[in-house]
Amino acid sequence: MDLVAAACIAVIAALAAGLGLACRERRRAILQRDRARAAAAAVTRGQRLCGSELRACAMTLLGHAERLAPSGASPPPALAGVRGAIRQLMAVVDDLQDQGVTDAATRVLTLAMLPLEPAIQDAIAAVTATLGPAERHWRLSPALRDVALQADRRALSQILQRVLGNAARQSRAGDWIEIGMLWRGAGLELTVADEGAGICAPDHAAAPGQPETRGLGLGLALARTLMQAHGGTLEVESAARVGTRVTLAFPPECVGRMAACADTVLT
Repeated sequence: MDLVAAACIAVIAALAAGLGLACRERRRAILQRDRARAAAAAVTRGQRLCGSELRACAMTLLGHAERLAPSGASPPPALAGVRGAIRQLMAVVDDLQDQGVTDAATRVLTLAMLPLEPAIQDAIAAVTATLGPAERHWRLSPALRDVALQADRRALSQILQRVLGNAARQSRAGDWIEIGMLWRGAGLELTVADEGAGICAPDHAAAPGQPETRGLGLGLALARTLMQAHGGTLEVESAARVGTRVTLAFPPECVGRMAACADTVLT
């Protein structure tokens, strides 16, 4: 009887020790998770504060630039360049703040069937407004008129503005930017090709199995994150003095025809 009691006590002690170890491991995992969340929240707050400070500086510079403009005369080329640099800084601030609050894993999408060509035209208008006198020429594939996408309206706008804005900044005044599309099975690839200087290949090439963002800039990195939230991808091909081609691949579940959204109006 003593042996049976001793064996029972030993089993109970072992179970208690195992349970205690499991509880300690769980507490450790919870602590690590909370620390990671706190660190991520601190980074997000820092990005927001940094964006606010940069925006204030950009607005101050813009005010000084406007005061330097000669009254009733065309601004000198140097002043136009300063204005362009300020507009680019403002775009970077927008990207920085959007990147701080966007996470493909947690972002909640409000999906709707959206006509693609009007969305592209709206993005072109937004990008053109930031270029000032530096004009770009845009060529859209006629096939885009027949395509609609099941997407989050604001996210799709951000994707297009970031990709088209990158093409405009990489190219020169008077260059052509081609916007085309290819069917890949039931999926769709939207392509944006410019004639600019190109992104250095080692900067945007991804390591095996890892999404790479070096060299892409905040704009394309944000666009890639939003594409991933839709189940799609963003790929970059670039060559020095040849240009850059960005491919947005939308999965079949995101792709529709204009007939599916005949009553949809972009606002």
